[in-house]
Amino acid sequence: MNETIRTILEHRSIRHFSEDKLTKEDVKLLVQSAQAASTSSYIQAYSIIGVTDRQKKEN
Repeated sequence: MNETIRTILEHRSIRHFSEDKLTKEDVKLLVQSAQAASTSSYIQAYSIIGVTDRQKKEN
């Protein structure tokens, strides 16, 4: 099994978030990764919304 398939199969989504803030470098890397990700319709359209207001995050 190659590394890409292993990563896909081992992926888990966790909906518990820490209080740690992302650095600008982290955000840049995440955006670059999202831009390069494949899609089902071969259109790499995406929206990224950064929420920093704690009250909005809780709603």
